[in-house]
Amino acid sequence: MEYVAQKVAASSINFEDKTFIISTVANSELLQKSIKSIGLLNPPYLNFDSIKQYYQIVCGYRRIEACVACGWQEITACVIASGASQSELFLLGLYDNLAHRILNPIEQARAAAKLLTYFTEEMVIRYYLPLMGLHPTVKTLDHLRRLSALETAMQDAVLNGTIPETVAIKLADLGAADRKVFIHLLSHVHLSASKQEEILAHCNDIALRDGISCREILNDPAIRQILEQEKLTRSQKGDQVRSRLRRKRFPRLSQREEKFLQQSKKLHLPSGVQLVPPPFFEGQTFCLQIEFDDRQALADKAAYVMGLVKNNNLDDLLEDH
Repeated sequence: MEYVAQKVAASSINFEDKTFIISTVANSELLQKSIKSIGLLNPPYLNFDSIKQYYQIVCGYRRIEACVACGWQEITACVIASGASQSELFLLGLYDNLAHRILNPIEQARAAAKLLTYFTEEMVIRYYLPLMGLHPTVKTLDHLRRLSALETAMQDAVLNGTIPETVAIKLADLGAADRKVFIHLLSHVHLSASKQEEILAHCNDIALRDGISCREILNDPAIRQILEQEKLTRSQKGDQVRSRLRRKRFPRLSQREEKFLQQSKKLHLPSGVQLVPPPFFEGQTFCLQIEFDDRQALADKAAYVMGLVKNNNLDDLLEDH
């Protein structure tokens, strides 16, 4: 592929044409400082569109943005000679990116989506997924497709860590309106990936059972009230939302858990002693757990436990289950 190094007016470069661009928005302050200090060491590559009469950025989008931010009117670039195919131009940009950094999940998704416009699925899976450090499987490509199809707000949430990649892939199965409500919720709480997946699973189950949408579930006034409580931390809000949705998903089980909790409090069990009910309250076998660090502690707690046999509150608890 031939090219000519020449000065190009910044005004003749179309920043909106992202045919060959996969880069996400990044902080360019360090890049700007570098360019101001020592200039542009690695010229970008441009392609002149003779029909639309402007330059397309093939690679070096961030560098060009930084140059413009520094006030440059002209930029020295490598202008690719006419005749190069679209796939060749895209691969040039892809290889340029891979040569100096690891692509983030959204960039990988964008790259895969663009590669599929030029090559077959088999070629993308066999040759280009490993090139990006990904497993060459149909499942991996399907995940990338889902990420690339998400709206910008959802992709930004993945990039800033609000929504893990695994959760975003599952959210892709929802409608755009439902995803928008999820983004709003997750931007107000702090939850691990597993807890976010739990909330999504509860919403899907409730929606299927009750014939309503996920956005209707999450727009519940009780949930909105939790999110609006300024005294709660993001983690506390997340836990309360989880608890609310779990009670709505498993109303009977939640009622039994709450009743058991209230009854067990009446036993006044010492620290390190815990009464565990049957799983899902199915069955009659309870478990008593005792923690101790010496013989005296064990003796004291064992004595208290033996006293439970005559405790009427224990009788009430066992009879209810």
